[in-house]
Amino acid sequence: EQCPNTQLIQTVKDLDFNKDEAVQNVGITAGASTPKEIIEEVLTYVRNEF
Repeated sequence: EQCPNTQLIQTVKDLDFNKDEAVQNVGITAGASTPKEIIEEVLTYVRNEF
């Protein structure tokens, strides 16, 4: 497995990070129909957490 911790989410509330695991990289992709506000909210959350 290349990425066993893959998560498919619809909002930032769906994110589930185990704080006990070491996270080295986070990749984010979004569909063309994903509202920009949701993408920005997820980006902000990830930047603040890591």
